[in-house]
Amino acid sequence: MISREEKQQILYTFNETASKSSYPPYKSLHQWFAGQAARTPDKTAVVFNHQQVTYRELDQRSNRLSRYLYRLKGDRDNVMIGICMDPGIYVTAAIWAILKSGGAYVPIEPNLPGERKKQMIRDTNIGIVLSEKQYEKDLDHLHLAKFPYDDLNMLSLPGLNCEPLQLDIRADDLCCVIFTSGVLALPGSGRGT
Repeated sequence: MISREEKQQILYTFNETASKSSYPPYKSLHQWFAGQAARTPDKTAVVFNHQQVTYRELDQRSNRLSRYLYRLKGDRDNVMIGICMDPGIYVTAAIWAILKSGGAYVPIEPNLPGERKKQMIRDTNIGIVLSEKQYEKDLDHLHLAKFPYDDLNMLSLPGLNCEPLQLDIRADDLCCVIFTSGVLALPGSGRGT
């Protein structure tokens, strides 16, 4: 048994990892990222295999894509946008872009059976999917705005600049929906803010 003081220290004191002033509750994830990009623009943000991208590059790519996504989804909050891509730098840029556009991302494992992908899309009412060309065949018959991400070259979208959108995105807005595998029971999902 532990004393009341030890319990207090373990449960509360040790878990007080940041003061309220250093992590204001009103900042959303993408605002934290933008702050880091402004402080360290030329530092490496993501490394994947033999590729790497700086905070500036990642911020600009995600800003440009967020503008495109905003055009597709309109001025609606918490719109769920699927990502059906192999792991890599583009996935990171896609996640930030979705959050910056006021959407919530739903990762869709590319190698899942087609029926499982369709179920995830139906369950979350996804209307937009960022995918790589090789995974679009499973999505063809669904009425989605499909975005062949590997054709984008991320900086070639006409009429879209690299400046961030000025949206009122709150820290408690939906940011993602993650599905469980369903190995032990029926597949399900959890939502994160």
